[in-house]
Amino acid sequence: MIGNDEIMRDYNIDISLYLDKYEILKNNFYTPIFVAINGKLSAIIILKDVLRNDSYNTIQTFKGYGINNITLLTGDKHENAIHIGEQLGINRIYSECSLQEKSDIVRKISRRNTVLMMGDGINDVMAMREVDVSVCLTNTACDRVFMHSDCIILDDNLMRVCEFVSLSKKSYNAIQNTITFSRLYNLILGGFAFFGYFDAFTAKSLNTLNSLYVLLLNKRIEYFIPDRLHIQKDISSNQGYYLQNQFTIGRG
Repeated sequence: MIGNDEIMRDYNIDISLYLDKYEILKNNFYTPIFVAINGKLSAIIILKDVLRNDSYNTIQTFKGYGINNITLLTGDKHENAIHIGEQLGINRIYSECSLQEKSDIVRKISRRNTVLMMGDGINDVMAMREVDVSVCLTNTACDRVFMHSDCIILDDNLMRVCEFVSLSKKSYNAIQNTITFSRLYNLILGGFAFFGYFDAFTAKSLNTLNSLYVLLLNKRIEYFIPDRLHIQKDISSNQGYYLQNQFTIGRG
């Protein structure tokens, strides 16, 4: 059997000799896990979450884009979550969350905000169904997360998420501008046609030109490049925490 102190107590496994060490490890932001064989404590596995080197830069880039509503959802202990949040500059933290609690929190946030969530573990799947846009990285996410992600980033680089948001905003603005142009074009030239300045053939030809203009204007989206803010801070790298737009980050 493998688990924390609560699980060991539930199954009447004596861990009294190692409780002091267990608490010391927890207070130093480690995750100790007991291993019991045949009802007796056999070992302690010690884990430690280490931040990816690009996690801090990703958070600060989002803030540079004006996205300050960043939330961390995690199943980790409260002390560990606060420790990680302080390193990343995240103030809104929900710790010790089950998959249902993550889903409920995200659903509540989504009522007032457009939410992008990034997740990697099985406990993030329900929450990712509730958001407007869900994102994952191929190298860190499980298969079920892939199935429920709107965007899958092939490069193992969290900064690609920032680029994805930047390009999405630019593309959306370009499309809105094109729609506005098309409507004004039809309104103005349609008015001329209504008052007899054009015959039917000329009006149809001008309408066809409008469609071509729209296609050409939208073609420029292919040449957009994301905004890049030069923020650098080294943090020990490993698999670690991710973010939410409101940005929400799911953590198993």
